[in-house]
Amino acid sequence: MSRTFDPLRFDDTALSAEPVAVATRPASRVAAELLHDVDDLTESVVRTIQTRLGSYTGQSVPRDDLWWSVRATTGMLVRVLAEDRDLTQQEIQTRRALGERRAMQALPVDQLVEAMQVAFGEVWSALSDRATGQGHETVTDLLSLSRHFWTMMHTVSSVVTDAHYAMAREQVARTRRRSAGFVDILAGLPATESAARREAAALGLDPDATFVAAVRPPQEGDDPLRSCRDGVVMVERPDTVVLLTVATDDGAFPLALPDGPVGVGMARPGLAGARETVRDAELAHAAASALGRPRLAYAEDWFACVASGELARVEPLVRDAVAALRADPQMARTVDAYIRADAKLVAAGEAIDVHANTVAYRLDRFVERAGLDPRTSDGLMRCRLALLIAEASPVE
Repeated sequence: MSRTFDPLRFDDTALSAEPVAVATRPASRVAAELLHDVDDLTESVVRTIQTRLGSYTGQSVPRDDLWWSVRATTGMLVRVLAEDRDLTQQEIQTRRALGERRAMQALPVDQLVEAMQVAFGEVWSALSDRATGQGHETVTDLLSLSRHFWTMMHTVSSVVTDAHYAMAREQVARTRRRSAGFVDILAGLPATESAARREAAALGLDPDATFVAAVRPPQEGDDPLRSCRDGVVMVERPDTVVLLTVATDDGAFPLALPDGPVGVGMARPGLAGARETVRDAELAHAAASALGRPRLAYAEDWFACVASGELARVEPLVRDAVAALRADPQMARTVDAYIRADAKLVAAGEAIDVHANTVAYRLDRFVERAGLDPRTSDGLMRCRLALLIAEASPVE
């Protein structure tokens, strides 16, 4: 296989132009011999890693990348044994690049650790096989180096995993800042159009797509970086989480959402649409919270979403109606059914299992008590407000 070595991405001690200073002990001579066959050893390790670890068979870690990183680490280990010395600080610290790169490739840290264990294990097996072929003295000498070898494994693994954790944390923090900044930039449209398009692309979004947002409570394990890789911008706020993504073909939010209160925005096109669907979702979440509902979708419950924030202001306009609804749950159920049935008596009666005449009788009683008639356009609108207020603050 043809490969191009990139010294900016891989530090391969085994490729050093400096000759190997082979120590005189038998185990060092075995290591020097193995160093000549490090490419074959590398190929064997790579095959084993890809067979055992599914994360290395996809596109996140290209095979060429894996091959060279295995070559660098195994070559370094074998050379250190051939020269019968300790790892240098430079050799240890250059392994940090491997951990950082794997974090940027979204490789789970446990898979990275297991891959390193495979590499170390195969190096030791290869050394043991060659030592066995050279006799008891060589085997005994190699065994005396076992503690040194596994100490090197621990040292290298620790540096790599620490680098992975540090880079992963930085990526999460960077994505968190970028996601929040993007939503802030949307609020400034159209003046911020250029910046918004640039940030959308940086977050993996098509700025000309149709967007839909949701607002939900925070959950343990919320991860803006993982969400971003899944095509969802996540903005964490003190009491809520905003999720913005591309809508499905039928305009729905594409991901499962937890129990509420949850607000879902309306699918809207372009960056201006992204701004508005976030606002939709915020209004829907606020309404769901106020009304005690698990979920509200702006497209289906727009009246409740828009009105719930102003209920205290409009309450004096419908105070008598609210009192009548709170005093008589059966009447409230009838008025609600009538409105939901598009002012059709028969359909309303069917919805609550009573005759249409009973619906009409109850509506007449409601008019007497509330001073509002849901059979008129103005009365119907005010009744909708009264029902929302009664739902938002029921009598205890």
